[in-house]
Amino acid sequence: MLPRLTLQYMAGLFGFANSFIAWYTGILQVANIGPLLYTVANRLAPNKVKEWPVVYVIIVIGAGACLLLTFFWDHTSHVLGREHSTALILLSSLLALVDTTSSVVFLPYMAMFKVWFPVN
Repeated sequence: MLPRLTLQYMAGLFGFANSFIAWYTGILQVANIGPLLYTVANRLAPNKVKEWPVVYVIIVIGAGACLLLTFFWDHTSHVLGREHSTALILLSSLLALVDTTSSVVFLPYMAMFKVWFPVN
């Protein structure tokens, strides 16, 4: 889907398609800060950071971002005199944050279950 977005809709918004792909990839890599922050919080306050509230926050952010993305993926705004796809980048960044953080948070959460549940 990304090639369709870059060639059909976003190519002119960042000058050319390769620039959009570079910006998009760079901004999504910032989402790797989520697992780092969760790990540091767990190390600094091991008994205060519980998995279940973080799981619910991740689910709410992911569902909200997906819902908003269906309506606003093609909306643009003017930033520094040029038209940019800020909604697509912001909501995709939230989804990337959910994706990277869920890998770290769900593993200890799944460890609470008996071995029989994940296997069958």
